[in-house]
Amino acid sequence: MTAPELLDTCNAKLWAEEFMRLFGERRQDIDEGLMIGWFANAMQAGEHHYRRKCDELQEQVVALQNRVEEIERNGSSDAHA
Repeated sequence: MTAPELLDTCNAKLWAEEFMRLFGERRQDIDEGLMIGWFANAMQAGEHHYRRKCDELQEQVVALQNRVEEIERNGSSDAHA
């Protein structure tokens, strides 16, 4: 998995698999600092994922509000978007 692919997901299983791929053979290199960095990146990726979803939903809400306003102006539900 590439770094951009990993950073674009909040799937914990994929993050764990990638961690094991990178560090499974080097367990002696795993310390608290590495774990803090790894989990911080995973949490940040999750935040970005949900922020993108919220932005997409907000765009849909605005489009629906505009559609409702158009219908109200035209006085009919037969107006086409």
